[in-house]
Amino acid sequence: MFFGEERENIILGLDLSSIPLIKKLCEKGERDILVIEDSVEPGAYTGTYYTSGFTVEKMYIVFSRDEKSDLDDLGFETICLKPRLRIAKSGDLFSKISCWKKDLIPWWLPTEFSEICFMREPGRTIKEKILGGCAEYTFYSPRKIDPLRKIIVLRNGRVIRYRNLVVAYPMNRFFERVSSKDLYEKYIDEASKLRWVGLLSISYGIRGREPNWDIVLHATKASRTHIFLTVSNMLRNTAPPNHYLVNIQMSYCKDYPPPPDATSRGVAEIRWAGLLNSEENIVLERIFVLHHMIPYGVDPKVLEEIRDALNSSNIYLLGVRGEGVAMDLRNQINRYASLKEITDP
Repeated sequence: MFFGEERENIILGLDLSSIPLIKKLCEKGERDILVIEDSVEPGAYTGTYYTSGFTVEKMYIVFSRDEKSDLDDLGFETICLKPRLRIAKSGDLFSKISCWKKDLIPWWLPTEFSEICFMREPGRTIKEKILGGCAEYTFYSPRKIDPLRKIIVLRNGRVIRYRNLVVAYPMNRFFERVSSKDLYEKYIDEASKLRWVGLLSISYGIRGREPNWDIVLHATKASRTHIFLTVSNMLRNTAPPNHYLVNIQMSYCKDYPPPPDATSRGVAEIRWAGLLNSEENIVLERIFVLHHMIPYGVDPKVLEEIRDALNSSNIYLLGVRGEGVAMDLRNQINRYASLKEITDP
């Protein structure tokens, strides 16, 4: 006899590949979806925080007008503009963003910056329009996953039996939690070889007049920061009166680890970029560490074998993190359509 909960679908991982799937299932009338992600604010990459009069995002996803319609269709409020752009140091910007791996393309930034688009408060949209009324969200991550019995045990003690498990969660971390390791011994070893480009997203609330530059780009190793965004210039009402909001991004990976003094180093670099006059004017610092941005290091044919093996147990890998494959923003958003077993059973 089973004494736990029963769920038709569990979505492990809330990112830009699983958000459209959740929306699709909700539109079909499903109401027993459980969504699991590690973050208290819903989302692996998204999350809107309100503090001291500032509206701060976990990270700022910048996209092109071509991708705007995909996000509009999901219910996000988007805004496009032509920013005031400064090239602080020219060079191979996207190689720097990808941790100096030349064959990887960062999906969270456009290929050029003459016109750019943002989502406005995506965290609020996810809670109200994606999850609201049809899906339960929990930040208690899995302690154990039993693919034979189709049971997942969360860190708060909840025991849940599922029919389908969609994994938009880092593949290597998923396998760490699988109890029947002999079933997937070969694949667990391969998944452990996955490597990731991560991101430090650091926001500074600053007292004073907004600087002239909206975006500053730095494409050499002289700076760990590759993009400086004066957020409050572009997204109005994100800072209180007589203050402004700056976000910077620094990439890292195993071969190029994050600096131990990231926030203080970031302060020096925003001063150098001309976005700060004095450290005494900083009234807010928030740093978010995003571990799984771009995957690399595993043969695509092996990843396909892993997907097929898991599908036979009603476990479906999805997106950049789940499939361990680099995808652009549009492909992430539309990837859910491949899961016909879930969307059109």
